[in-house]
Amino acid sequence: MLIEFAIIDSDTSWWEKHYLLELIQSKISEWRGIYGIKTDEKTVKFRHRLCFSDEKHYSLFLLTFDLSEYDHLVSMRLIQDRNR
Repeated sequence: MLIEFAIIDSDTSWWEKHYLLELIQSKISEWRGIYGIKTDEKTVKFRHRLCFSDEKHYSLFLLTFDLSEYDHLVSMRLIQDRNR
């Protein structure tokens, strides 16, 4: 399982996308500092992916992580791993 953040607007310039991805990473880092939970992260083609070692952390993250002021620019979705 993983959480993926993606930039919604395809007309956004590359530097704006880069800024948004840095903002997402910064917000995740803040969240990680508050809750003390280790994450694995990877960015590929303006999509940032977030994984936890324990599945209960996904619920905590989705309930407590706030990116609402950027809802019109960034989508967040939970992806189930079907290879298990």
